[in-house]
Amino acid sequence: VHLKGLPVIVSNGSRDPMISYEETMRLEQQLRERGAEVTDLPHPGGHRIDQDTLERAAMILRTLDVRAG
Repeated sequence: VHLKGLPVIVSNGSRDPMISYEETMRLEQQLRERGAEVTDLPHPGGHRIDQDTLERAAMILRTLDVRAG
């Protein structure tokens, strides 16, 4: 599957009990190998997205919306 130019946001908490840092890095690498434009938004929490990370993701999504418009 080719993902050339597809923007992808990946966020993983450093204390996530379900998905390790290594698994996240493998996913990011696989996405990049297929051409995706990966943005990594790590956070210090667990298996959730904290408010700061959510706000950073929203800012990225607004930027994408402006580029597409």
